Amino acid sequence: MTAGGEDAGMYEPPRKRQRPFAEDYPGDAPTDRQGRLRHDIEGRPLHAEFIAGRRLLRKADERLSPDDIKKALEQLNINLNYRDPHTFRERIGGQYYDYNSPKGSPFGDITINTKYKSSDQDIITAHEFGHAIDHFSGWFSDKLTSEEIAELRDVYSDLRGGWKKGVPRRQPEDYSVNKVNLELVAEGLRAYMSNPNYFKKVAPKAAAKFRAAVNKNALLKKVIQLNSLGAIGLIGAGIHSQDRDDQ
Repeated sequence: MTAGGEDAGMYEPPRKRQRPFAEDYPGDAPTDRQGRLRHDIEGRPLHAEFIAGRRLLRKADERLSPDDIKKALEQLNINLNYRDPHTFRERIGGQYYDYNSPKGSPFGDITINTKYKSSDQDIITAHEFGHAIDHFSGWFSDKLTSEEIAELRDVYSDLRGGWKKGVPRRQPEDYSVNKVNLELVAEGLRAYMSNPNYFKKVAPKAAAKFRAAVNKNALLKKVIQLNSLGAIGLIGAGIHSQDRDDQ
């Protein structure tokens, strides 16, 4: 990796005032002896090593750090590689390659373009991890409602700098008209992991769908889970395989 490099045009979510704990957990909030929350806000068990959102009783949401994400990738047997710019098409910052074993179990590889500065490489890695989560969950990007899509479009615009004065509202169609929902979900998951408090405020319905997909998944829930406020969402499932190329 290089210390310098180009700007990938991807940003962290804007900060928002932390929502009071009692509004996320209006009733009882069972904890273990260390004060760790035992259930997400919809009552599903929380036991993963890496949790984006509420973790401790009456404490603020917590993000996943770049190191957390890399460790989670390792535990899910997702390879993370860094490659020279000449191996990527123009404007591609990273790629997630999804596979399924003969028994149907998902696995994948992530490659990161080293032409970008190291902080952007971390952001790109989080985005590609979003594609991996979508894959492991059975591609819930295929099951988005119109309301969830509208929320995720706002998130996508923010994460591409749209909250900054004078920056145009960017959307996935600027990158690829064939991968709109895939890109919305990947950036939404990046937002959830990097700033759960922001995501639950801007995209509560999408946040609920993400939690339902991840926190009940037999593979993911052992490693990563999500916890923040949102309406209850239901997930469908279906498996297919194709390469994911991303800016």
